[in-house]
Amino acid sequence: MVAKKLAKRAVQRNLVKRIGRDVFRHACASLPPYDLVLRLSAKVGDVTKRSLREDMLAVIERLPKQGVIK
Repeated sequence: MVAKKLAKRAVQRNLVKRIGRDVFRHACASLPPYDLVLRLSAKVGDVTKRSLREDMLAVIERLPKQGVIK
């Protein structure tokens, strides 16, 4: 979910959503069976696709892996 306050242009909002879906699609096999919501917490400035992807991967890597019971 990308608010207009954080990404003014539709192009930016769509890019963030598109990269988020792609990262999730590649990582979904190792993720726990939960509903996940990715939400921005800061304004999107002049960021690159690579930095967005790396940030999203870092968030996903912090999640517990499938089958791990604590």
